Amino acid sequence: MENLIKIWVDNKPTLSFALLPLTDTTGHIYGHESDNYRQAIERADNAIGLLISKLKEEDAYQESLIVITADHGMTSTTHGSKSAGDMTIPLILSGPGIQPGELKDAEIIDVTPTISALFGLRAPKDTEGRNLFAQPAGVSMIYIAIGAGIILAVMLIIFIVRRRSREKTSEKMEDMSRNVNGRESSRNYLWTVHGM
Repeated sequence: MENLIKIWVDNKPTLSFALLPLTDTTGHIYGHESDNYRQAIERADNAIGLLISKLKEEDAYQESLIVITADHGMTSTTHGSKSAGDMTIPLILSGPGIQPGELKDAEIIDVTPTISALFGLRAPKDTEGRNLFAQPAGVSMIYIAIGAGIILAVMLIIFIVRRRSREKTSEKMEDMSRNVNGRESSRNYLWTVHGM
């Protein structure tokens, strides 16, 4: 996370992406009830705290859209379980267009249309799911639990978009959605932003 913060401070990019795989790796090796896993979660939490502190210090927090999510929960050391703990993931959104303290039920298929709308984009036409915000306004934080059960975030994925540059980001992302790896893309193009 220190590297992401340094890059962000030095370059002020329009879009930033961070992958924090330590929680996932540690959970798969040591299990979700291990001290090692709890320590990995604490380290990820501290890293996110450092990032938010730096955004505030740089007067960029109020204009930044922050998206934090994971690819699966953790109740075993393997993939593919259909348990509530494995099927439940966090989706934490903070920034312009997010109503304060709102808790919504959602499905994983709602992530793409919701994030697309927050970026000012139309989701690809065959995208399933719904935009979780009808009339976005204000600046605050929302927590959305996808599924049910206790959540221990696994692989955290963080997107940060600076508001004043959002139009430029939207154009880049629309271009990407039309041409990912030289071919037409119709699904989940938001998850390719790490390649920008």
